[in-house]
Amino acid sequence: MGVAFLVGRLSRLNYNAWYGSASKDLIDTTVAQIEDGNIDRTMSVLRRLKLDYQPTYENRAHYDELVSEAVSQMKSDQG
Repeated sequence: MGVAFLVGRLSRLNYNAWYGSASKDLIDTTVAQIEDGNIDRTMSVLRRLKLDYQPTYENRAHYDELVSEAVSQMKSDQG
């Protein structure tokens, strides 16, 4: 039972780490894009992320992947 508890705690720490990292990337990129005046594009990407992100108690809804794609879209359109 102790092993199961330890595995559960380590998994939770791992989830917290990737969620925190993805959130930091999203916030940093969003702030940078807004400061650069890219408000319309940033809002468009964030609206798409809002539609795509559908978490439930059973899953994490690929948050890290969706955020990574949103960050990439914001940065790639800097042209």
